[in-house]
Amino acid sequence: MTTDLIIKKFKPQEHYVKALVYGKSGTGKTVFGGLANDVIIASAEDWLLSLNAFKKDIPYTQITSVDDMRSLFTYLRDEKHWYKSLVIDSLTEISDKIKLNIEKKNGGKQLSLPQWWEISRAINEIIMDFKTLPLNLLIITQEIVEKDEEKVLTISPALNGQMKTKIGYSMDVVWYLYTKEVKDENGVILFERHCKTSMSEKLITKDRTGLIGDRINITFQDWIDLAQGMVTEEKEEIVTEVKAPAPSDVVEDITHEFAELTNDILSKPDPKKLNANKMKLVQVMTALKKKYAIVNNSPEHIAMVALYEQALVILSPKEPE
Repeated sequence: MTTDLIIKKFKPQEHYVKALVYGKSGTGKTVFGGLANDVIIASAEDWLLSLNAFKKDIPYTQITSVDDMRSLFTYLRDEKHWYKSLVIDSLTEISDKIKLNIEKKNGGKQLSLPQWWEISRAINEIIMDFKTLPLNLLIITQEIVEKDEEKVLTISPALNGQMKTKIGYSMDVVWYLYTKEVKDENGVILFERHCKTSMSEKLITKDRTGLIGDRINITFQDWIDLAQGMVTEEKEEIVTEVKAPAPSDVVEDITHEFAELTNDILSKPDPKKLNANKMKLVQVMTALKKKYAIVNNSPEHIAMVALYEQALVILSPKEPE
């Protein structure tokens, strides 16, 4: 199905931060996320003890299954609510708990690798759904350290390969959080919370906004406030509108090109080369579908399938009367 192409100048009217933060246990990741305004927390545990000293009565929901995650998404998408930020704390623990609960239901039988990958795929899809909501999104994970003997090679989010790659790439900001011991002017030992987004050989970090960078002792709400610096009241300006060809024109082009590409096998069909000729038809179909960006069940696709079926009739050996 062809559509008009519109080229516009990007003018962000609003911006919701989509971010991932990871680090060791005890570095303050939960506090970092939980201090956001109008926040709801999706937690692996049935408590938020580390946040209680900083902020009271924070709304949260315990996540122990994929269905729990789907229910939360549906609620945030379809119901009226006042939440502006969602913190998933932590995706590492939630994934482990979902896996453990499924194994308990299966009598303690461990999940096979394909089963675990299927669950990971489902979790990843829901995370991508959360990302589409008009909310700020923070995903918290533990860290995993890969070493070569005693040398640290990489520190990355503690997620399996599929989730680590897809979720990490899809976020605006990936921040590594760690603590550093310092002394104040009186010699009292304090712990600074360092957040790093700048490029590093050992870390997975990034900042698409270009506004956050490396910071000390800030919170997710500070991130959100910083990201608002890119928001403008200017409306997007249309640079160019490209009219797509009418379906009938495209169908005509496809028909003409199909005839040219298959003329050698259709003009003199050889029953001995039936399988090879069928393979060529499939290759021609694939090439045309890619060239014209044909969508299944569109007028172009229906026309191309009809051409293919007609060609099969021509190629197929005729039964004796």
